[in-house]
Amino acid sequence: MAALRSAASTYTLVQKDGVTPAALRRYIERIYFVSPCNRFAAGATTCTAGADGGKPVPTLKRLEIAAVAGITGFVTTPLVDGIQNLQLDYGIDATGTGVPATPFVTAPALADWPNVMTVHVSLLARNTEASSFVDSTLSARTFNMGVSGSVGPFSDKFKRHVYTGTVQVINLSSRRE
Repeated sequence: MAALRSAASTYTLVQKDGVTPAALRRYIERIYFVSPCNRFAAGATTCTAGADGGKPVPTLKRLEIAAVAGITGFVTTPLVDGIQNLQLDYGIDATGTGVPATPFVTAPALADWPNVMTVHVSLLARNTEASSFVDSTLSARTFNMGVSGSVGPFSDKFKRHVYTGTVQVINLSSRRE
């Protein structure tokens, strides 16, 4: 990968007046994903049964472009242990009012992205340690993850909980209210 450019002289963009140089802002790109483990086993480059000391823990991670020792590359950062599933559903404004239509969708078409007003988040969290208490309802329980459907049942001794919330996309929806 090419080195990050930090010299303002390499950019020729100007403000609306056509003369004043535009402000230089760093581009930030982050990808969030759920990994089947937090730390790889010794010598491994993927999650295996030996990950996390032989007890793989699903983990929410972030991947971002960064310069490390002068070399631009991807840096993976573990964020939250025990996150097993993350689903995003998008509310699209089809009428120009700033209000999303229902139902939400899991994968907006390219033309719909400028009209995404809200994002509904479904997050399945799981204990990092198996429970010694055996509850017969754990093995039959399913979890609603929004438009993408339900997950489970799971045949293990881990307790789980779904957290949900809807986030307004301020930059887009505020202009239409």
